[in-house]
Formats: sequence, C-alpha cells, structure tokens
Amino acid sequence: MRRILLTLMLFGLPTSVAMAATGATTAAKVAPSAVAQQVERRVEQRAGQRIAAIAADLRCRVCGSQSLADSDSSLARALRREMRGLIKQGRSDAQIEAWLLAHEGDFVDRPSPSWAKDLCPLGLLLAACAAAAVLLIATLRRRGAE
Repeated sequence: MRRILLTLMLFGLPTSVAMAATGATTAAKVAPSAVAQQVERRVEQRAGQRIAAIAADLRCRVCGSQSLADSDSSLARALRREMRGLIKQGRSDAQIEAWLLAHEGDFVDRPSPSWAKDLCPLGLLLAACAAAAVLLIATLRRRGAE
C-alpha cells in the first residue's frame, strides 16, 4: 500500500486524495509518514524548478525588463501560481508556455538575444579605428619619404 501511495504522490496528487484512493486508515490520514513528506517535497521542488525554467524565458508585463522568474510584481506572482496549478494538472512546459502567451499576449515572449545588435555598433567602431590607423600610418610614411 505504501508503494501505491508513493506512486500516486509522485504523479502530483495531494496526500489526502492519494490516501483516500488507496483506502488508508484514519491514523495514516492524520499523520503522513516521513517518506511521504519527502516525496511531496521533491515533487514541489521539481515543480519549482520547472516554473523557474519556464518563467526565465518570459518577460514580465509590469516590469518589462525583468523575466517572470525575477519579477516581484503581483502579476508575476499570480502567473507563477497559475503555472504551479497547470503543472499539478499535468501540463507540459510547452503547453504552459503556450497558455501564458495566449493569456498574456506576445509581450511576455522574450525577444531573441540582442548580442548581435549590441555587437554591430562595436564592430563599426573597431572598423573606424582600423581605418583611422591605416590613414595615420600612410600619412606618416608619406611625410617620412618627403
């Protein structure tokens, strides 16, 4: 019976539902075992890790520059709670992200990394410095030859 209880808890069922499904005694309902508590903690940790991974890729509508994982706004907290509920329902990461995009719009979808846009001005600056160095060397050689 303990194996059945642990299996049901691993799949995200609350302890009371899992115990009722297995026909656990009243004493077991009142005081869940230490193993069941550890399993429940692990399930919560995994859910928290999934939420952090999904929320890191999405932008907060309130903060704009922060991800949903980093934001402390009430909207971000509500969306993280909703994500936890979707995880408990058994939704995949892709389904949760699709729900968030449908619910909050495309604004929460983080743009692609901007390192290419950031490097473009730097590349132009380096090219201008190289051209100036070539002109300086050519001018100095001409003056030395005269």
